[in-house]
Amino acid sequence: MLYAGPMDALSGVSRSWQAALLLLALAAVSLAACASADPEESASASRARHAEADATSPAPDPGSAQGKDGGAAPPTEVPAEATEPAGDAEPEGQAEERDGDGGALDGAVIAIDPGHNGGNAAHPEIVNAPVDAGGFTKACNTVGAATNDGYSEARVNFEVSLALRDLLVAEGATVHLSREDDDGVGPCIDERGRFAGELGADVLLSVHADGAAPQAHGFHVIRPGLVEGYTEGIVEESAILAAAVRDALRAGGLTPATYAGEEGLVERSDLGTLNNATVPAVLVELGNLRHDGDAARLTDPAGQAEVAAHLRAGLAAFLAEVR
Repeated sequence: MLYAGPMDALSGVSRSWQAALLLLALAAVSLAACASADPEESASASRARHAEADATSPAPDPGSAQGKDGGAAPPTEVPAEATEPAGDAEPEGQAEERDGDGGALDGAVIAIDPGHNGGNAAHPEIVNAPVDAGGFTKACNTVGAATNDGYSEARVNFEVSLALRDLLVAEGATVHLSREDDDGVGPCIDERGRFAGELGADVLLSVHADGAAPQAHGFHVIRPGLVEGYTEGIVEESAILAAAVRDALRAGGLTPATYAGEEGLVERSDLGTLNNATVPAVLVELGNLRHDGDAARLTDPAGQAEVAAHLRAGLAAFLAEVR
């Protein structure tokens, strides 16, 4: 049996304390691990970490998907066609030039007067009333011509005017019509002439079709003559407008009238619409509704669209020259 001295006793006590301290340290580590697994604490810590990360991360690019809505955009699959450049898209800041002269119509104000009206025949007391036609009086309006099978000139005028309006508006023009339907009465010829100037229009185009002998055919463009006190300020530019419209119709394959004017141009001083105009103005007779060929073109939607396109070209050419 060995003797245990004082140093041996102290050594035993020291080892006991070391063991106890080691156990306490292990317990503390275990408790810390358990605390970090708490679901609420974990959620709270996660929110805090995300908030800190957001505060220190760069601001999103305003052009990115995140920047547009102020938050991250959900991942989406972009269709293949959406990533391809659109073939008809215009570069930003660059206006498209249509047919080489479309720019002349952008910002223009154009007045279109579809001649006559579908309800005129039912109201002779209105259309027969005398009005100022340029220093003399004429009837407020008339019924107009018609094809051999009854397709009215008023309807032709209105349908061509609508087709023309759509073309002009598509190229940036503001368009005013003297009437908005084909079942009303009037307006009178003096009002038709004045309305363009009252609305600040750059030009007035009065759209008509003729009712001549069946063998006569073709179009003609009528410009105002000099009427003192009425047309002095518009005669010169109206002549330019008439030539531009005539040239466009002829370039489109239409035949100048075989029965009126010279090379598709006529000057008249007896038309109340032109005499009362205060802006450059012409009246175009698009053809003879008693002629089978002219009537077929002017009553067919495709033919009306073709004629409207030529009128658009004439207006664009005029505006490009005088504006």
